[in-house]
Amino acid sequence: MKKWMLAHRTSVGWIGAGIALAVAVVYFFIVPAETARAEGIGWVILRFGHSLVWVLLALAGAGFALRWREKLVGGLAWSALGVYAAFLVTLLVVGPLS
Repeated sequence: MKKWMLAHRTSVGWIGAGIALAVAVVYFFIVPAETARAEGIGWVILRFGHSLVWVLLALAGAGFALRWREKLVGGLAWSALGVYAAFLVTLLVVGPLS
C-alpha cells in the first residue's frame, strides 16, 4: 500500500486534502450540542477543534502531494491527532446534555 501511495502521491495527496477540507467545512457548521454548556477555552475547543483536525489533515495531504519534508507532513498529522485528543477530552469533561 505504501509503495502504491508513493507512486501516486500527487493524486492521493490532493484527493485526501480535498476530502479533508470538505469534512472541515461540514464540521465548522455542525458542532456538538455540549458546546452550548462550555465556557472559555472549552468552548473554543468544542466549537473549532474538530474542524481544525481536518484542516491539519488537509494540509498534510497537500504537503504529501507537494513533496514537503516528511517530518513536516508527519508533524501536521500528529498535530491533528493531538487536537483531536484535546477535543475528545473536552467533550468528555463537559459531558452529555441532561
